[in-house]
Amino acid sequence: MEYVCMGCTEDCFIVSGSQLLKKYAIHPYISITVDQEKLFRRLKAEHPNIGALGIACIPELAQGMRLCIKRGISPVGIPLNANRCARWMKQARESSFSLEELEELVQ
Repeated sequence: MEYVCMGCTEDCFIVSGSQLLKKYAIHPYISITVDQEKLFRRLKAEHPNIGALGIACIPELAQGMRLCIKRGISPVGIPLNANRCARWMKQARESSFSLEELEELVQ
């Protein structure tokens, strides 16, 4: 995994989402450039019954979910409300997603 949310600002969706996931004993990580194929292979070997929850822009969410399925990992995903990642915008800008949908998925 690349990054763990440090909770640096209260109004950030990553902070809000991380806090919500921690409430349900889920360890959130932020992945930007990691080799997902290698990561999923390792995680599947370590945890045969693992699942994945992705939050991303639609193209990257679809790509990640297909890769999970290929590796035998059950995926669920939440698309961003707006795609503002550095890959598309040349610099990172805050994105948002539905916290309600996230909580509904992890309950």
